[in-house]
Parts: sequence; structure tokens; C-alpha cells
Amino acid sequence: PELFFFPTTPPVSLLLLMKILALFSVLLVAWAAAQQYDDYGDGGGAYEPDNLYADYAAKQQQKAVGAGGGGLTKMVLGGAVGWFLGGKVHTRRLQKKLNAKHKEEQKALYQQYYNDVYTLQTQNAELIQALEQVGARMR
Repeated sequence: PELFFFPTTPPVSLLLLMKILALFSVLLVAWAAAQQYDDYGDGGGAYEPDNLYADYAAKQQQKAVGAGGGGLTKMVLGGAVGWFLGGKVHTRRLQKKLNAKHKEEQKALYQQYYNDVYTLQTQNAELIQALEQVGARMR
């Protein structure tokens, strides 16, 4: 006798499962075939190369031909602008430092002036008082 016995006709549930699987496979293939691939330009037809690289190469060629003194001009212009801006920055820094020094000197000068005027007023008052005392003695 045989070890495994296979019936000649499969059961009904297995036939139904096979039919469903076949139908699903057909639907899957039809769905995949119906996809549109618009990423390639004309819906998946013939591949048409773009000329992006050709445009880039032409532009680089034009730069190389027309770049006679442009690099040196840009460098000199950039140096001049940097020199001017650097001068502005350093001048402003020096101006702040000199203004602070000038304020200190002016403050010291005003203080000296105030002290001198006060001393002179005090001396004048003492001299007037001394003259009044001498004048009172002479009478």
C-alpha cells in the first residue's frame, strides 16, 4: 500500500481557494500593468535625455572663455571693500577710546578750573577783608 493517499479530485474548499488565488493574481498583474510612470516624461515611453549637463557644460565653457580679468577684478574689489570696512571699524574703535580719554582730560580741566576760581574768590575775600581792616585802622 501507498504511504500517502491523494484523492484524484481535490475537495471543494481547496478548489475555491485556488480559484480565488488565480483571480487575485490576475487582478494584481492587471493593476501593475495599469500603473503610469510619469516620472519618465511621457508616461513610461521612450527615454528622452535632458540637456541639463549640456547646459552646465556650455555655461562653464563661456565662463572659461570670458574670464580674462574677472577674477583679478573681483579680488581687487573685494580687497578694497574689506580695507574700507576695516578702516571704518578700527576708526570707530579709536574714536571711542579717544572720546573716553578726552572726557577724562576735560573733567580734570574743569575740576582744576573750579578749584582755581574757588581759591581766587577766597583770596579776594581775604584781601578785601584785610583792606577793610587796614582802612579802618588808618582812619
